[in-house]
Amino acid sequence: MPDWLELELAEELRPVAAPDELWNRIRNLNPRPAARRESPRVKWAWASWPIAALITLMIAAVTLWLAAKGQGPVLDLRQLAIQQLREPQPLDLRSSDPAHINEWMNRQAGVELSLPTRSRAQLVGARVIQRGGARIGAVTYRVGDDTATLLIARAGTSADFGHGSLLWQARGQTYALASSNPDHPEAACLLCHASL
Repeated sequence: MPDWLELELAEELRPVAAPDELWNRIRNLNPRPAARRESPRVKWAWASWPIAALITLMIAAVTLWLAAKGQGPVLDLRQLAIQQLREPQPLDLRSSDPAHINEWMNRQAGVELSLPTRSRAQLVGARVIQRGGARIGAVTYRVGDDTATLLIARAGTSADFGHGSLLWQARGQTYALASSNPDHPEAACLLCHASL
């Protein structure tokens, strides 16, 4: 830029105060900031809390209702029988008398059991297992050199595999068998059946 132009601009360009009229016009364009309005998202968030609480209460009510009816989550009795066979717990009752075990199971576990008086199995004893609020009767016995466990619980909402399986339902109860002989697990059935 030429020197003469620079001098001319420096002399003519200096800070100048804005006229009062200009400031009045600016203030009149936006006299006050508008009141802050809630966004629709904030309103929806507050409205969703009662809905979520209602759904939670409904789920809790259904769960309590099912538990009161005795239809809680079904225990896997077959797996529990295998576990009891592999990791035996101390017996609550040591007896080889079927009538004594039948009566004890009814009194302690609340299950009906009709062990035959004559059997090829030798009774060892019984115990009660507590699982998920349920009382499950466990009978331990021997068939030859093998050990077996019979679990009895009040029937839940599990599938009935029928007799011939190592898990079945009868007379409102669920039964599960486990045998220490993997080649002939059906030998455990000799507790109640005279022959296979």
